[in-house]
Amino acid sequence: MCRGSVAGNASAAHPADGGRVCAGRFRTAARVCHAGCTMGRRKTYLLLMGTCVGLFVLAWVVVRHFSLVAAVVMSVVAALMPPLAAIIANSRREP
Repeated sequence: MCRGSVAGNASAAHPADGGRVCAGRFRTAARVCHAGCTMGRRKTYLLLMGTCVGLFVLAWVVVRHFSLVAAVVMSVVAALMPPLAAIIANSRREP
């Protein structure tokens, strides 16, 4: 059963849910409550973006004192992570 569903709720069922009603949620194509699938993608996105920010900070606060080349390489890797995180977060994998 869909998380947050309430029997007798006045909101309309969404076809992507298989007719289930989700209470208190806006219904869009991106938000479908299939057993936490959206939450798993959100956690993956936040993990990747946190790693991205961490790489930038680590590169320019610590690593640049030892190797400028390593700091630049870390920054390039961090710059490539946001598009990768968006692709992974928006993928339509089945749970």
